[in-house]
Amino acid sequence: MIFGLVLGLGACAAWGLLLWWSERDAMTGPWPPEQGNWGTAAWAWGLTILIYVGLFQTWVVPTGPWSWLVWTIGLGIGFAGSALQTWGTANLGFKGTSGWDVGVETRGAYALSRHPQYVGQAAGFLGFAIILGHWPGWIISLTAIATLYAAARVEEAALKARHANYAAYRTRVPFLLGRSA
Repeated sequence: MIFGLVLGLGACAAWGLLLWWSERDAMTGPWPPEQGNWGTAAWAWGLTILIYVGLFQTWVVPTGPWSWLVWTIGLGIGFAGSALQTWGTANLGFKGTSGWDVGVETRGAYALSRHPQYVGQAAGFLGFAIILGHWPGWIISLTAIATLYAAARVEEAALKARHANYAAYRTRVPFLLGRSA
């Protein structure tokens, strides 16, 4: 369990450092890169996968009279989040989700949220935390959700700096969910 906690939090910390570096300069930081490549895809997806592996390493199967409710709520939130994340990935494409600049996507899930993949992934982490139901799972999940929020903020600055049409899109579509701003 401790290994999973260290692995999950370590991957979140690595993402956090990359995002901190990127926030200092939206045009030259490592995320999102000015020009994506397979190396960018490897570390971006690799760190994300390590967060999930860390969660799985802390796995304890819920038991007891209310375990069916825990599973139902956790899986429901997780599957809904996974569906939104998959929809966003399909709209943006693999390269767009891996750091290549593919412009400003405004169709599909991106008509509902400027960062639907992050919203979906955050819901997935929340679902995991509910199912796991113990402090290591909650700590990794909440840290990962905070990291996703930071990534969305960093991407906002980069998209605004790189694409003139982003300002108009930003006024129409909400940041994560809810009202636009």
